[in-house]
Amino acid sequence: MEEPDIEETTLIEQAQAGDKDAFATLYKRYWGRVTLLLLREVKNKAVAEELAQEAFLKAYKYIKSYNRELSNFCTWVGTIALNKPRTSPFSPLPEHFNDVDDISPERIVEAKQELDKTEELLTKLSRPRRRALYLWAIEGLTYTEIGAIMGITAASARSNVCRARADLRRIYDECR
Repeated sequence: MEEPDIEETTLIEQAQAGDKDAFATLYKRYWGRVTLLLLREVKNKAVAEELAQEAFLKAYKYIKSYNRELSNFCTWVGTIALNKPRTSPFSPLPEHFNDVDDISPERIVEAKQELDKTEELLTKLSRPRRRALYLWAIEGLTYTEIGAIMGITAASARSNVCRARADLRRIYDECR
């Protein structure tokens, strides 16, 4: 991880203390990089700009939970931005989703059975691991955000997600 410069560290500390101008400076500094990062993902400039805006709003909301020991600021906002397309209404659907006429009643039943099985397997996870996995996979939150919500460290949040995924794999294999 590259070390943040002194000015960036000062701006982050000021933003964490509630200084809106300091956050605005960080926003101006990283807006272009985050937008370009998203543009590679969504292939639409207007959507990338909208998602970048949402990512910065989320970063502003959770700025106090940002920990520069875990990542630099641009990486943190970039992670928020990249997680956003998973849950955004602007996310392009996979191409096969456009062929709704080709979906057979049998495939609908299979999908429902798969969903029911997944939900059943998820209930076998411990509550903290299930919650961390949900926040990460469905809500698209960063480990820092998950930690802030669950009242644990970002490292513990990451551990819960990793262990939940491993547990889910093991439970799935046992049910085969």
